[in-house]
Amino acid sequence: AWSVRPVLNFGYAFDSVYLASSFSYQYRARGYDDRLAWSAEVGMTFSERSGGRLRASGSYALLNGTAERSNSPNGRGNGSSWTGIAVELDYRLTRAWYAGVTIEGGLGAIRRLSGGPVISLSISTQY
Repeated sequence: AWSVRPVLNFGYAFDSVYLASSFSYQYRARGYDDRLAWSAEVGMTFSERSGGRLRASGSYALLNGTAERSNSPNGRGNGSSWTGIAVELDYRLTRAWYAGVTIEGGLGAIRRLSGGPVISLSISTQY
């Protein structure tokens, strides 16, 4: 199945703080439920080498499809909706390399399905 997802993004940056948000509608083919999604975040630079952000996001099924609805272990089957939060921290290791950690958790039903927060470690580079 394929989907089309137009997105509106909004953002504003101050000296060391930024605000960002997005809103989208996802059309899903083959009878899958269409979805509305959103995100909102605030981020800041703590020092020359570190920064972080707090993000809330959600995705909500419109329950307008004909495909079978499922309740998968991760809570993201057809027909499911979720709301989540994340805290991300980044540290600059060298001029172009960063280490990061993300702690994500769900609210409501997704929290019960995931069994708790998810912690991800990352190494990234700027381009």
